[in-house]
Amino acid sequence: MDIQSTSDSNYMYNQYNASTVNISAKIHPFFDKYMYNQYNASTVNISAKIHPFFDKYMYNQYNASTVNISAKIHPFFDKYMYTQYNASTVNISAKIHPFFDKYMYTQYNASTVNISAKIHPFFDKYMYNQYNASTVNISAKIHPFFDKYMYNQYNASTVNISAKIHPFFDKYMYNQVFFPIHNKMHI
Repeated sequence: MDIQSTSDSNYMYNQYNASTVNISAKIHPFFDKYMYNQYNASTVNISAKIHPFFDKYMYNQYNASTVNISAKIHPFFDKYMYTQYNASTVNISAKIHPFFDKYMYTQYNASTVNISAKIHPFFDKYMYNQYNASTVNISAKIHPFFDKYMYNQYNASTVNISAKIHPFFDKYMYNQVFFPIHNKMHI
């Protein structure tokens, strides 16, 4: 797979505030020109035309009461990944290509969320996400493929995502969040 970087003008920028969220992402040709996510307080719609690497497209449609994500993925992701949501419970079960080290399994319920993912060395041993009702913490030590680290720290009042990414993702991905605290992790 030939992976090339393009200009520094290609990036993903996320801007958040208390009531609305907008994500606009111009992505490397690897992701077929762009992925655009638009959010507001009541409805969420994600429409992503993805590179053939992801088998033509992945389309996510959300509304206020129900969420359904159905994604037919390239064999790279071992045939398919299917996610089904409803208002009270969420279950994500994803049997992934050996590229992702056998599987990644995510289980959700109404009060708590736990994500435990043992990932292929491609992602540098593992990525572990732990959630609960009031706080969320995501700590991911990533392979140099993602250029040293991606660190996400969440809690009920603050969100900070800072990710310096490998040229594979076109120099960097930067997320800026309008909340009181900005945390960074240095590896």
